Amino acid sequence: MPVLRFLGELDSVAAPALLARTTAYRYPMGMEVSERVQQILSDVRELTNEEKAQLETELLAEDANAERVWGEEIDRRAARVLATETSGLGRDEVRSLFAMSPADARARLAALLDTRK
Repeated sequence: MPVLRFLGELDSVAAPALLARTTAYRYPMGMEVSERVQQILSDVRELTNEEKAQLETELLAEDANAERVWGEEIDRRAARVLATETSGLGRDEVRSLFAMSPADARARLAALLDTRK
């Protein structure tokens, strides 16, 4: 169940308590919540249940569009692989790139792609 819908179903005592706990997320090191996001979260907490439902509908519609666009991109990439225009990278190759520094990963990726031309 999406969080906003769930919060709308809680009573006036439980919802603020749950929201207080959800603000205690730990973000990855070096990642801070921007003032803009903090303001948006503050504004969302003041919405009525109906307004939260409307917001949820809008956000889910955006997700659906992003999912459709990403699906189209996956289809294009798969067609290129199937047409042997490209072979892509294997799981082990991708994992090894993530284990490297960004500079080393870029160099290794360039070398991998260069050998496939």
